[in-house]
Amino acid sequence: MPASAVQTATIAALAEKRRQLEECDAEIARLREQIKVAKARKALQQRLDGASKTPYSNMGFPSPILDRIFEHYVANNSMGIRRLYTICKGWKSHIDNSERLWTIVYIQVPSKAEDIEACKLYCTSCVEKSGQLSLDITVDYTNTSLPFSRVLYDHLLTPLQKLSDDAEYRRNLDFWLLRRCKSGGKEFYDTYQIYFFQPIATLAGKQGAHMNRWKTFTIVGKQTAEGLFVMDALEQYLRYPAPLLEKVEILNHGKYVTKWDKYNCIFPKLPLVRHLSLDYVHIPLDAIEFDESRMEMLSLSWLNNEEALARILCCRNLKFLSFAMAHEWSEEKIKDTIKLNENRYSFPYLVELRVGGSVPPIFWSEVELPVVRDLTFSDQYPTSSFFKASGTFTLPKLTAVTFVGPPARAPTTVKDALRAVLLACPALQALRALSKYSEEIITSLKELKDEGIQVSSLSTLSLKDRRLDVDYLQTIDLVL
Repeated sequence: MPASAVQTATIAALAEKRRQLEECDAEIARLREQIKVAKARKALQQRLDGASKTPYSNMGFPSPILDRIFEHYVANNSMGIRRLYTICKGWKSHIDNSERLWTIVYIQVPSKAEDIEACKLYCTSCVEKSGQLSLDITVDYTNTSLPFSRVLYDHLLTPLQKLSDDAEYRRNLDFWLLRRCKSGGKEFYDTYQIYFFQPIATLAGKQGAHMNRWKTFTIVGKQTAEGLFVMDALEQYLRYPAPLLEKVEILNHGKYVTKWDKYNCIFPKLPLVRHLSLDYVHIPLDAIEFDESRMEMLSLSWLNNEEALARILCCRNLKFLSFAMAHEWSEEKIKDTIKLNENRYSFPYLVELRVGGSVPPIFWSEVELPVVRDLTFSDQYPTSSFFKASGTFTLPKLTAVTFVGPPARAPTTVKDALRAVLLACPALQALRALSKYSEEIITSLKELKDEGIQVSSLSTLSLKDRRLDVDYLQTIDLVL
């Protein structure tokens, strides 16, 4: 074979070998990639298998995330820890080792006496298992607003019915028992009431022993004529100092006002309180020792003495203020006691203001409100004094005003009130009112525009129905 032919064959063979080597390298790289993917899949599967099969894994959640989830649940569900306890051993173990979760105490007190013991035991667990951490407490007594006769009737009916299946016996029992329960009996009522307040008593401790750990306290109730819940009875449990309390809310959603006098009052010392809200509850402010400079949010449903207003005016760092003044007050009486015309008062940080009752014109003219953005007339009375003080003050940052109705005192009209608002609030953007007054408001705004009184930034009127417990959802664009 000629040399040239041999050389050609050799070159071809080498090229083939090189091609085969390249294919082998490509196959090796492909297999390595598959092995890498397979190892990752196997590791992930092992983690999933471990999370699903191991009872102490908590489904793979890191402890901080699990804490956040549990805290949100416990804060919004009555005695929520009891439910979380039953999910798995992992959750139970996590809860037992987390003192922080036990500091969030939220209880909806049931209306049945036999369910109170569980609430008491839960409160005991919270106090004991939270160590020495501060407590955030919310107790809702709304369910116990039932008439005492109804509570007593429901409590006694079932065990007495079990004595016999006879229909006539049950009819007679129902008639007799209902009549007896309606007649009441102070000894029964007092005993029941003390029993229903056991959760509060447990959280407070003997002579207020645990109240030095309270950080926030909210109690919600509905005081009615015959209801089991009477807020006045709380005094015996809450009359001790609570030095760490930063937030206190006592919310009475019933028709009957709770009144405490200065010698029979709750929380006598609140040195750290920043948020105090009393809804349909009258507590003399001079009976509570607190630092006015720390107060940031203050809500008082009714001021019935000048000292209370004077105390409010000293809370210069407020960001939210809501109050209503008694109708028997006169401007002369306020001038004499508080001397608004001699002392200059200012709320440099107050953003939202809600006022009701007989607020005197001198309040608007002599109290500086430089950064208030939201003003609510919570009833029909303060708009009259706002109108009378018109021209003596301005609210330069105010953007929204809420009316609940027309002025209650003649001769002030809706048009007068709107005139005062437009003159005092150059940055006004929105009005809020009940829907039934919308036509009167729009008509008054048009008439004021014809008189040359308007605010160019005012663009919307938001409305709601008094009968519906919803926010101001309906909006009308004001193109006047």
